[in-house]
Amino acid sequence: MTSTDQRVHVLPVHRTNRTVAIMGTRARSVAGRLRDAIRRKAVESALAVRNLVSRTSVLGRGISTVTLTTHGARVAGSALAIESIARGAVRPQRMILWIDDPATLNDLPAALRRLARRGLEIRLSDRNYGPHTKYYPYVRLPESSASPFVTADDDVVYPKYWLERLESAFLRQPDVVHCFRAHRIRFDGQAVAPYSSWIEPSGGQAEASDADPSLLNFATGVSGVIYPPLAGEALAAAGDAFVTSCSTADDVWIHVQLVRSGIPTHQIEATPRLFHLMQRAQADGLWTTTNGTANDVYIRAHYSGEVLARLLDVAGLASPRVEPESSVRGVADVSRRG
Repeated sequence: MTSTDQRVHVLPVHRTNRTVAIMGTRARSVAGRLRDAIRRKAVESALAVRNLVSRTSVLGRGISTVTLTTHGARVAGSALAIESIARGAVRPQRMILWIDDPATLNDLPAALRRLARRGLEIRLSDRNYGPHTKYYPYVRLPESSASPFVTADDDVVYPKYWLERLESAFLRQPDVVHCFRAHRIRFDGQAVAPYSSWIEPSGGQAEASDADPSLLNFATGVSGVIYPPLAGEALAAAGDAFVTSCSTADDVWIHVQLVRSGIPTHQIEATPRLFHLMQRAQADGLWTTTNGTANDVYIRAHYSGEVLARLLDVAGLASPRVEPESSVRGVADVSRRG
């Protein structure tokens, strides 16, 4: 081969710059994920140490009861979620962890036993209600109507301000459900649109804001929700029909009962919040069957009739009422007689 046959392929400058830019973006993304993973691990490790050494009560001057559940492989990790609440600026007056399996209750991890010595109540549910176990056994207690209650998830590390801000929102508006994260229900004609199309309140949309409680706001329980006693009474009165009709979609079932009772929901900040989610718990999640379009099965089943009519009315989409033909004639006849 002669030297004239040898060719050096040089990329155009604009393509080279683009490649470098893409590689830089990917490197920054990987570095960011690595920093985030290290930070999360550090937070979880600090909570684990706190659990080992702290003698401080998990209870405090708060006005609410925090209620949550755990199961299976998530039981051990639930201590970190509870510990994060216990380190809060405001601690609840009562905190209950519901267990649905007697064998688990009789063989609790050491971390949960330590929390129990500091005031955590660990109670056996009468049955496995799935994700509904975090609230349903509690609202059936006679004393539950005396104060607001807060639901939490067992795989989330909550910030120190978490309960303080929820309770402050409740004290300002005690007849409203308050949460850190909500969706805004949308419609397709006279029907509720698919779950994937729902938007975050105040997420760049004019029709909702953090100052606007509404029946159209749909609280998502992962970031924490505070309920007024009236909401607990409504959930207790609705019974456990969710076992057969809405078994894995507790957020849907709860919202439907709130709409029926006329209790609006309020996202307490302009920006919806998603807090530190512990990765190891996600593989054994309580809600894995309700992600994506699976929620739509429950939505179609429950957002109908009276519930749908009330939501359409709030959204200004209700069909105008048409008087029966006989009534119209009657009015006309009276007019002529006058």
